[in-house]
Amino acid sequence: MRIYLVRHAHAQTRANLNKIMVYTDEKGKGLTKKGKEEAKKLAKKLNKIKIDKIFISEAKRTYETILPLLKFNKGITIKKDKRLNEFKYGIFKGLTLQEAEKRHPKIFRERSKNK
Repeated sequence: MRIYLVRHAHAQTRANLNKIMVYTDEKGKGLTKKGKEEAKKLAKKLNKIKIDKIFISEAKRTYETILPLLKFNKGITIKKDKRLNEFKYGIFKGLTLQEAEKRHPKIFRERSKNK
């Protein structure tokens, strides 16, 4: 058995651009134009591999990432698994990396060692 791990394609938000740590429970946030192109390239590469099942988070962007692959291979089973959803940032929510390090230096260092 082989397992391939793939991150969703490009789905950039303003928070991402400004390096702000935000757990967005935006399961409906889709891919950008760039992300859709990345997903097509990924599908071309993965189409050469026999895939039986794909596990994705509940986020729309993860489904959109595999959608081009499904056009090549309609027989793949898709399983949404909430354990793959984004993690929450807790006390760092809404802070830039610099703000988080300044306000909570000890916790920030520990988190940086073991994400």
